[in-house]
Amino acid sequence: MEQSMENVKKLWPSQEVALELLDLVEEVCKENNLTYMLIEDSALAAYVEKGFLKWTPRVTIGLFYEEYVRFLSLFEEKYKGTKYYTMTGENTPQFEELYARICKRSRVILGEGREQDEKYYDFYIIVKPIFYAGDTIKEYKKFRRCFISYTRCLYSDKINKKLLQRGRVKIKYLVRTYYYFRRNKYTFKHVFNTLTRNNEKTKYVFIPDYDKSNPKGMEIKYFENPERQKFCDREVYVVKDIESYVGYRYGKKIDEVINHTPMIKFELIGGEILRRIQLIETELLCEFDRICRKNGIKYILGAGTALGAYRHKGFVPWDDDVDVFMLYEEYEKFLKIADEELDNEKYFLKTQESDKDCNLTYTQLKRNDTKYSKANRERFSTHPGVLIDILPIFNAPKNPIKRMWQNRICKFYKTMTWSHIGAYSERNKIKKWYYLKLAKKGNKYAFNKFMKYATCVKEPSEGLTFIDIWANFTNNPVNWRKTYENLQEVEFEGKMFYATKDLDSYLEYAYGYRYKEFLPIFLRTSKHAPAVIEIGDLYKYAEEEDNG
Repeated sequence: MEQSMENVKKLWPSQEVALELLDLVEEVCKENNLTYMLIEDSALAAYVEKGFLKWTPRVTIGLFYEEYVRFLSLFEEKYKGTKYYTMTGENTPQFEELYARICKRSRVILGEGREQDEKYYDFYIIVKPIFYAGDTIKEYKKFRRCFISYTRCLYSDKINKKLLQRGRVKIKYLVRTYYYFRRNKYTFKHVFNTLTRNNEKTKYVFIPDYDKSNPKGMEIKYFENPERQKFCDREVYVVKDIESYVGYRYGKKIDEVINHTPMIKFELIGGEILRRIQLIETELLCEFDRICRKNGIKYILGAGTALGAYRHKGFVPWDDDVDVFMLYEEYEKFLKIADEELDNEKYFLKTQESDKDCNLTYTQLKRNDTKYSKANRERFSTHPGVLIDILPIFNAPKNPIKRMWQNRICKFYKTMTWSHIGAYSERNKIKKWYYLKLAKKGNKYAFNKFMKYATCVKEPSEGLTFIDIWANFTNNPVNWRKTYENLQEVEFEGKMFYATKDLDSYLEYAYGYRYKEFLPIFLRTSKHAPAVIEIGDLYKYAEEEDNG
């Protein structure tokens, strides 16, 4: 990738739009005598590269709180009715954050009733307020404790009592419940008012989401009189004495942050590529559903796919995979007829039999002529395409001791099946050594052992075992046979698929009592984060029109 401009690397789409949005910020600030500056990872990037680091998809800027409020109001007024807008806790449902986003609309259209979801596919940069936080370190720490208490209350939830089977979880339950019941006292508005109580300049300042591992406090000296510096092909404002700021903020972690933060392709390319992946996965799900309906095979939408169907009538906006669950006897039926039924020109069924280096104990349906994988997987003989996961649920022994051992043995062989590939991406030396030792037996040997114990109970049981989850307890809806036998049809991306009839109980167990609400902002990310994405022209958008 080369850019026409000399010595400047080709930018990713999100980086290009970030510069476009930064120009708008510069314009509004210049017109209204406001002062912004690059902060946090953007300041680090400006210091190290005078541009973006390889993994940074956007920029983060800061303004002192009073100017922050003015800026947002002025930006909204100037760009009202255009493709640019602000995203704040005041104008966006379930965006309870102390900072804002400056956004540019993407070409993703989800349809009537899902307009709010579309915002999560848009390009954006982050604008953070800088609060005055006290003149002494004692005052600063008190200020910081208020913020931490607020976030704990905001993100708290009563854990499902069925999870209370380990002491560690019981302690978590008590802590989370404590903050859950304090939540009414710590509303978003109340905490914002608390953080803005200092009207005069103070020695220390506080920025929301500032690294919690560094409680020393950031002094105001870095943010007064910011300096101009080159960033890509333009001049921007950065924090004062940027070398000292970067050293203070990152300390010994600086090399780790610069060189080992993973690249998340979805974020670098932008939300439009995520939506195209979702549409390919919907196509795969339709093919799977067609085969199952034709042959009377039962399945349910599982995990985040079930949540998306219930809450969004489609994908959770930041989700990048599809999960379907089946009783093992239904799973066997599907595997027997899938090869005959599938359009093999378009689709590939990844199993231990069909895929030499398969590292899974379940099946994936993949789209041919696509690539969607983690880094360095090309060394393995495994299909790299966009996929959906098809997971079997096995019969379990009635005896709890036998069930516990079935679960533990299967999870060991599951790890062994995965280890020959997983070892190459593991950076922890001890874990890497362990995985390489496990891998010596081979993935096929490990999978056969896994299946021996996973299928040790031959007769249908009311209590099941789902080996691919951490909390694999007997008394939960995921492990009830009736969950997979009593079905209903639900809408997902404009089409009808099967889900369990008691979807409320299923989702409450899987995601907690607040499953109807969105996750905290920092968790609204794609979980797979592939390093390689190649999908050709599948579901390609038409050339963007300038509607600004």
